[in-house]
Amino acid sequence: MKNSPWIVLSVAVLCMGGMGPGCDTERSEAVADESGMALVQGTEPRKQIDRAANRPAKRRPGQPGFDAQQRSPRKPAAAQAPAGPQPRIVFDHKKYDFKTVIKGSKVTHSYPFTNTGKADLVIEKVQPSCGCVAIPLKKNRIAPGESSEIEVSFDSTQKSPGLQRFTIAVHTNDYLERDRGVKIAVLALQGDVIVFFKAVPPQFYLQGLTRGEATMRQVTVHSTGLEGEILEIDRIEVSNPAALSVEMIKPSRRAGTAKFGPDAVDLNLSYTPDRIGYVTETITIHTKSKEQPTILIPVRGRIQGSVKVTPPQIYVRKYQRGQKLVPNQITVSRTGKGPPLKVLELSSTEGLNVDLKEIVAGRHYAVQLNLDPSRTPGPFAGEVRILLNSEDQPIVRVPVTLYMDPAVQSTPEAVYFESEAGKPYVKQIMVRRLGSPDLQLELGEKTPAHFDVAILNPQRPNLPYRVTLTLKPNTQPGEIKDSLVLKTNVAGEEEIVIPINGVISQGG
Repeated sequence: MKNSPWIVLSVAVLCMGGMGPGCDTERSEAVADESGMALVQGTEPRKQIDRAANRPAKRRPGQPGFDAQQRSPRKPAAAQAPAGPQPRIVFDHKKYDFKTVIKGSKVTHSYPFTNTGKADLVIEKVQPSCGCVAIPLKKNRIAPGESSEIEVSFDSTQKSPGLQRFTIAVHTNDYLERDRGVKIAVLALQGDVIVFFKAVPPQFYLQGLTRGEATMRQVTVHSTGLEGEILEIDRIEVSNPAALSVEMIKPSRRAGTAKFGPDAVDLNLSYTPDRIGYVTETITIHTKSKEQPTILIPVRGRIQGSVKVTPPQIYVRKYQRGQKLVPNQITVSRTGKGPPLKVLELSSTEGLNVDLKEIVAGRHYAVQLNLDPSRTPGPFAGEVRILLNSEDQPIVRVPVTLYMDPAVQSTPEAVYFESEAGKPYVKQIMVRRLGSPDLQLELGEKTPAHFDVAILNPQRPNLPYRVTLTLKPNTQPGEIKDSLVLKTNVAGEEEIVIPINGVISQGG
């Protein structure tokens, strides 16, 4: 009988598993060729390649046959400090636990440090996390051997009870400080915010109200049982008596339950909006406790009138010259019944262009706005003013806040360097125009006093200009404060200034 592929393949499988008559681990009578077809008995088998056997075995240090070249490649090393004397920041401590603080109190703490290095220490930036404030430094350059401190403050008024943690990132020129990246030290502040009395819910939030429409809420105030303090209310004050009133019911209907103690008190809050806009009122409960003399209940919300304005404000974090504002439209519409709505007058802050369109006669308008492209880059704060025939909203103001990025940008935006006297220093700056290849660049009338400047034109339209700064060889040791002025053909950005700051130390 002729050998069929099925029979030969089954023999190959049995031999590969070490089973079946005539199977030999060193030499198989049935093997497969490169195309996967089985070879019949009696043919010369091809030499089998054992890739795992030819691969060098990995061994750990200390084991026989260990070869250091088998180690995986290391990650690129972090930025290294330049040659010469270096600063060194040493803190007395980096962590502080303020234990407990009563809600409403402030905590202030100082982190003393000393420059133990041999060069000036520069505190470039102190960046606290949300909820913590860093007090400005008296000076940010610390000489070798000098000491200073970083002071931070924490206000617990708006914080919830419980453990609070904050970090403060200190950016310096010390290359050995690497708590969070190169030249960054991290300080820590933590502790518990406690309350002896609390309100449930903790705030009075208004939603969907119109002017003159009253609303009521109930708040329960009770003691937390901490240190045996008992709630005794002396008096209650409100920030706006004309719109906000409080009625105290003692004891609370929930007094004596598992969640509320026997001293719990109910407060019936009533609010009748007397104006349109954002509400930021406060209810202050004065207690007879020395530990927590006041309990604050915020009243927040937004009151609408017969005219709806969307959006109520415009904020653009980043805006590039020539682009469309997003959002670039304000809609004004009547929300209920009433006489036809009319826009009597439309105006805006200088630099902000507006245009009015009537969408639905007497009910719906759209205001198109854009920024004057010729204005100077930087922050912009203005408003759109809309005069209406409405009795409760005769005038509407929509704040507009944005930051216009310059069309011409340099990388880096500023130059900071450290070098030694007599050693060459070269810095390259890339200058490009965002969104357009049309840029002409030349050196301004004021040239840097300590640097030679060379401008290399791009070979293709989309490539940036290359500006090379070369430190003059006769520059004396000391602190360098200079600037590079470049002229452009961009309206509103005819000149760009790149600050140059650095220190040249005495070579050694």
